[in-house]
Amino acid sequence: MKRLNLILLISILVLVVAVSLSFVFIFNEPKENINESLNNQENITQEIGGEVNQEVPEEVQEEVELSFREKTLEYDTSEKVMNLVNSFTLIERDGVLLPANEVYEAEEGTEYDLFRMALNILLDHNIQGAILVYDYSGEIGAVVNFRDVEKPMYYYFEEGVMKMAHHGWSFDELIEAEESRLGINIDKYGILFEGDVRDDIEMNIMDVEEWVDAE
Repeated sequence: MKRLNLILLISILVLVVAVSLSFVFIFNEPKENINESLNNQENITQEIGGEVNQEVPEEVQEEVELSFREKTLEYDTSEKVMNLVNSFTLIERDGVLLPANEVYEAEEGTEYDLFRMALNILLDHNIQGAILVYDYSGEIGAVVNFRDVEKPMYYYFEEGVMKMAHHGWSFDELIEAEESRLGINIDKYGILFEGDVRDDIEMNIMDVEEWVDAE
């Protein structure tokens, strides 16, 4: 019995010594190894954080698309609008009128396209107007009638150049002015109003709401 107790005591002592040595080894690990481990963890954290928080360069940022009205803010008088139109290339096509923004971006258009664009710019600057379409002996002509600062004016094309003039104070006087300018007799006329020319869709010069016989 004494021998058994002795063996048990020795075993306990050996176990205590072994555990003590393990703690000593763990807590006395070289500082170099500990520091290296910490540095590795810090580098990994920085790499992950760098990817997540990386700012997008300014040159990569998406450009904001300007509206037609914003692009043409500087053309705030009838004369500036006329000069803009005359800086574009005049082309030939059928009676289709393209949307104002397409004409502006292309910097070219038919007389009808340019009339529509000019009217849109005037309307954006609170200058009221409309496109007057007229029929003379089966031929079609058009002008832009608008109320300028002091009196009614109208745009017309002559030898490929847009011009403007005062025509009087009524549609009848405008008709007379065009008949005198071109040496023609106008049979009927119709109007393309603001609601007709504002949509971003193609339209036709003949899309007037109603034809009126000229007196």
